[in-house]
Amino acid sequence: MTPYVRLVDFTSSAAFDPRLRATYERLFALSASGAPRPAAYATPSGETPHIIQCHALEPEALWHTFSISTFIHWSERSLPWRLRELINTVTSGANDCFY
Repeated sequence: MTPYVRLVDFTSSAAFDPRLRATYERLFALSASGAPRPAAYATPSGETPHIIQCHALEPEALWHTFSISTFIHWSERSLPWRLRELINTVTSGANDCFY
């Protein structure tokens, strides 16, 4: 399946944008700090998940989006993963979203 949004992975980011490489490195360091990630974020190839790659066209926004998301979703005060997914599903249904 061809993505609708251009994806930019960590490997190719260094070739055209040092800001993006630095942002990816900061995000990797943040995730290495011990915040657990759900299995959905573990790709079989080890590459950066597509949900992150599709935000990579703007490095500053990528950092803000996923650093805040890390705190909200994976801190000790966050809701359990299953409850968040349930909320997301109900919200998507209410908004007639195909995701």
